Amino acid sequence: MSTNFSHTARVIRADQVTPLIKHFSFVRVDGKPFSPFSAGSHVVIGMNNGTNTHKNPYSLVGSSNNFMEYEIAVRLDSTGRGGSLFMHNNIELGSEIEIGNPYNLFPVYKPAKKHLMIAGGVGITPFMTYIDEMNLMHSNFELHYSVRDFENGAFAKELQDKYPNQVNLYIQANGVMANFNEILDNQPLGTHVYVCGPQQMVADALRIADEMGWPNSSVHSEEFKAPEPGNPFTVTLAKSDCKINVRSRESLLEALENANIEIPYSCRGGACGFCKTEVIDGEITHRDYFLTDAEKASGNCIMPCISRAQGDHLTLNI
Repeated sequence: MSTNFSHTARVIRADQVTPLIKHFSFVRVDGKPFSPFSAGSHVVIGMNNGTNTHKNPYSLVGSSNNFMEYEIAVRLDSTGRGGSLFMHNNIELGSEIEIGNPYNLFPVYKPAKKHLMIAGGVGITPFMTYIDEMNLMHSNFELHYSVRDFENGAFAKELQDKYPNQVNLYIQANGVMANFNEILDNQPLGTHVYVCGPQQMVADALRIADEMGWPNSSVHSEEFKAPEPGNPFTVTLAKSDCKINVRSRESLLEALENANIEIPYSCRGGACGFCKTEVIDGEITHRDYFLTDAEKASGNCIMPCISRAQGDHLTLNI
């Protein structure tokens, strides 16, 4: 995906579905349909606050059969770098944003005999398109959705009302917790598991699936990390012999983009590997999910969307 956005879109819906989650719908300003997408896809949204442009990935939550409208749900993170705060406070009906084409890192495995979904919090978002698609295909599916309380369970009532026999809701405030051992036990042969939610929940579910002998090919997960702030540093571009300063609340990828250096990307959250870049010199603080332990130990590559220099400088082979 290019760093240039594909479309300008207008907001036609901005609903507060929980105290922390806002549901947005967009149409293209030129009136044309968006690109088709499959269940589990995400898009990158561009937001300009006057001084910085935030580019955040969000799962599409609307029907994959509706090409005229894209929908996303944004969880407010008041301690983050400002993207979700900008969406909640500044994006309203009629606002225009930039939006990229959809990309899918978390697709449904359609030949599966059964689809077992495990969601936590805002991790429900990719499963909204899953369930819509599975319902149309008359697939066998089951959702286990953990929320802090009912008020903060985005789409919880809608899902329970529509699929009472397939949606299992766990309200932590009521002392009801999902038991991954019970959920993963005695599932029919050919079941595929999909997990999305908070980091610890995803890690626990994957660990238990592994301990129970689930094959890796049948277990799927998605988790995007937001770039964490860090100490500022300088990056030298070896091929162009120029230096760029990376600010403390700016990712390396954002600093390169602001200097008009185009780097391919998709997720902007350390999961896809699109932005993998060769490092010539400097120590790295790795924060991605993509690189192997051996690649991280070698110190010769970085995911600039999420990782940064450990010291005060890096030299990249670009």
